Amino acid sequence: QVKKKIDLPKRAVNFSYDVTTDENGDNTWYLSWSDKEDCTVVEVTCDKEARIESVYWNVENRTDRRFHYSREQLVKICKKEIAKLNTEMKGNLRVTDDSWYNYGSDEYYFEFERVKNDVPVYGSNVSASINTSTGKITSFSADWDYDLVLPSLKGIKTEKEAKKLIRTNQYTFAEISDMLGFDNQHYFSKVFKKTTNFS
Repeated sequence: QVKKKIDLPKRAVNFSYDVTTDENGDNTWYLSWSDKEDCTVVEVTCDKEARIESVYWNVENRTDRRFHYSREQLVKICKKEIAKLNTEMKGNLRVTDDSWYNYGSDEYYFEFERVKNDVPVYGSNVSASINTSTGKITSFSADWDYDLVLPSLKGIKTEKEAKKLIRTNQYTFAEISDMLGFDNQHYFSKVFKKTTNFS
């Protein structure tokens, strides 16, 4: 399953793996492909569901130090490749201001935040490096909470009811967030303010 999601160079002929189990009984798989000289070409970390958590490509990308892609094009390429690596991230990413160009490696480093309804979701983010000449991703890393439930305000309570709960001062914001079915108080706060313009 994982092999289908990554661009594996033809020279990556040897395969090895390791598995670790954490205190909750969850497995993490460490997959590695190397060439005939046993030099690592691609390293992948994934969970038991084959959801890729990180990838590192040690592939020689000869570049002429010229930008063949604009920053905007590189962001689009990154998002497309990230969606290929992990479909649950498709359409749920927004590039942050923490992105920068590395002159030494001729790569752009992008930080993405998870968003829902155009609101950032804390605790889930993605980073990726991409070669500016070739347009190929050289590394990918994700910190993604797959169990996080991200409801919207629609259908749970009306805006009027939510505003009334807040105005009564009978409940804390965390309690109201729980009543409305949100796992994350900060996410509820952002969605509520964005939806209602009420603070």
